[in-house]
Amino acid sequence: MSALNVFALCLLTGLLWLSGEFARWEAGARDRAVRTLALGLLAVNVLKYALPPIQGGPLVLPVEFSAAAYFTTPALLLTRRRGLRCWAAYAGTLAGACYYAAMVFAGEAIYGAYPEQNVLLSLLCHGCLLLLGLTTARTERFEPRDILLLPLGTAAVAVRAALLRPWSGGGELLIYELMDAEPIRRAAPALLPAYYAGIAALLLLAAACFMGLNKRAARP
Repeated sequence: MSALNVFALCLLTGLLWLSGEFARWEAGARDRAVRTLALGLLAVNVLKYALPPIQGGPLVLPVEFSAAAYFTTPALLLTRRRGLRCWAAYAGTLAGACYYAAMVFAGEAIYGAYPEQNVLLSLLCHGCLLLLGLTTARTERFEPRDILLLPLGTAAVAVRAALLRPWSGGGELLIYELMDAEPIRRAAPALLPAYYAGIAALLLLAAACFMGLNKRAARP
């Protein structure tokens, strides 16, 4: 493992431990910590996306699932809408867990060419998402019907990304690669229905796993 992979593994271990510690805090202190973390994550990303056009650069809007979660997860956790908090916790947990898994197993290969400051900022933001998501999932019991919000929310992120494609900044973005499925479209277009069905099944499995985690771990 490279230094980047090991560093990501150490951070992930610390985040998992910290989310467990937050879950044991008194409710008022934990709520203040979550709100402070959410406000910080929101502020950092508002500046990240607002400063370039203010300074004369192009307008680039967040379209990736994680980038959208930078805004939706903290913003919804600052509200008291319980159903929406379920989606916020799920989005934060899914985005943070997938990113850190990629960093631990293939971080150097995937992110080695990116500027160091970009990687560190991404580690920080995804770490905040994971911490917010897991802490909420461990401390708030969601209703079984809330599971319907999770695939619907993911679909909404995909539709939003499709609509905002002209302002995505170009380049290779994972959400468009998954949506377009160009290698399959070129090589075996008949497999496209099976491919999209597989993606849908994985998202439903992720939602079910999240709700199972919440049912077992939540401390009312």
